[in-house]
Amino acid sequence: MDFKYKLTEETRNEGSRKLHRVRALRDIPRHGLNAGDLGGWIETESNLAQEGDCWVADDAVVEGRAVVSGDALIAGNARVGNYSVITDRGRIRDNAIVWGLVTVEGDAVVEGNASLERGARVGDHATITGHARIGGHAFVGGRSVVDGTAHIRDGASIRGSARVAGQATVGGSAHLTGKATVCEDATVEGMSTIVGNAHISDSAEITETAHYLTAGPVGPENVSVTLYRTRSGHAVQVGCWGPGSIDAFRAEAVRLEQVEWANKDPIEVVRWVAQCAHLLKLADDIVASWDEERTKTKLSTRA
Repeated sequence: MDFKYKLTEETRNEGSRKLHRVRALRDIPRHGLNAGDLGGWIETESNLAQEGDCWVADDAVVEGRAVVSGDALIAGNARVGNYSVITDRGRIRDNAIVWGLVTVEGDAVVEGNASLERGARVGDHATITGHARIGGHAFVGGRSVVDGTAHIRDGASIRGSARVAGQATVGGSAHLTGKATVCEDATVEGMSTIVGNAHISDSAEITETAHYLTAGPVGPENVSVTLYRTRSGHAVQVGCWGPGSIDAFRAEAVRLEQVEWANKDPIEVVRWVAQCAHLLKLADDIVASWDEERTKTKLSTRA
């Protein structure tokens, strides 16, 4: 076997661990590396495979029983430890931390100040950035993005082109896919499944799939409509409008019909009016069921 790197005599101690800086013994064009270039830090040679183009660069650290293999790259001030596995073309960079039976595979990127822990798995073309946290055996894949201070936990899965941002929390085996967006202070838990073009934000509180509805495309601009339960009531998102209440959406629908779309195709506008009538009736019924559910929950709690 041809060796790709060697341990240098440059070392540093971190607690009880002794780290060694690595030096490349061959070019690795994939990572812009030339033979003789210094890399980052590893605890033992078992942390960085000699096969493939995987590398630890800059001031990054790989320690414990963590393994970097394939064509993966650990760079910046990133830290990978415990029993984590970074493989394929996975990239951990900036100030990201990966710790505790974590797997990063495919073309996934973990960057910024993001952290992965407790059995998290990130794969495909997913990106974890900002101060996001993934843990509790959650999975993030597809081309999904998790950023802000979002927290994915407790077996939740994020797939497709879904996005979780802001201070949102997704947990409890919840599943997001398609182009669904969960952001701001929203919480999605339980066995909930969020799909399609759903846009859930504000102070959403979803603990089952029946706590939201998405429909579309509707109207001359082919927008999606999402109705969802919040901690204190409900909210509606219609394209770029919202979140707002059903009554606010009812007023907005009239304004669009009479003012905004006065010069649009009359057939399209008539269709919009009909769609709104059906959607608003359905939304009223769904919100009434949520209110009834809350009442029953309060009564059972008092009992």
